[in-house]
Amino acid sequence: MSSVLIGLVFTLFVKAYGFWGVVGFGVLLINLSGMLKAAVEVSSERARRRELEEVLVIDEMTGALNFRFLNKWLNEPSDDAVTVLFFDIDDFSVFNNEHGHVEGDRVLKMLVETILGSIRPRDKVIRYGGDEFVVLLEGVGTEGGARVAERIMANLKGLRESYWNKPLTVSVGIASKPGHTRDKHQLLLFSDQAMYAAKKAGKNTLRVWSSECAQAAAATEDPC
Repeated sequence: MSSVLIGLVFTLFVKAYGFWGVVGFGVLLINLSGMLKAAVEVSSERARRRELEEVLVIDEMTGALNFRFLNKWLNEPSDDAVTVLFFDIDDFSVFNNEHGHVEGDRVLKMLVETILGSIRPRDKVIRYGGDEFVVLLEGVGTEGGARVAERIMANLKGLRESYWNKPLTVSVGIASKPGHTRDKHQLLLFSDQAMYAAKKAGKNTLRVWSSECAQAAAATEDPC
């Protein structure tokens, strides 16, 4: 179809302007070629930029999103409801000492895979740092967040290897917007405080944020 259209335009140019029609048609083709080339370059540049942005927000070791993504999310205004789950692996430093950091890295990857297999495709898993991970559950309230956390904790029980001294467990803190706060930064802080309260309660458990969680977090010197 494009060849037929070009031929038709060329014929019209020649009939209307003769020799100068041929010249004008040639100029038109050159301009169109330049425009198409520029469009392709812009499209390629956008694709490369998207690819680079994706790489920059992915934690290379675990495949989870990284703190750069979290920081961007924290600073984007939004009125949407969201629940934050703050995960910390119990006694992970002890595990690393007993089994080595290579095995510890494998556990972190397995944790991320387990979380991803327990949540919706649109939910986000973020490596906050070390063995701490944050899960963002958009459009989910506190009760729904607690059910997700319990499902993840249950699925983690299957990660135990025969040579581990004990199964892998996590402490989880839960906070929701707008239920607990409308500020994202405070929301993250509340989920962190709830996680420390779970540590203080004996680990391998979850806590929903409350003022008591803030007090427990403040009184905890070394929760790990």
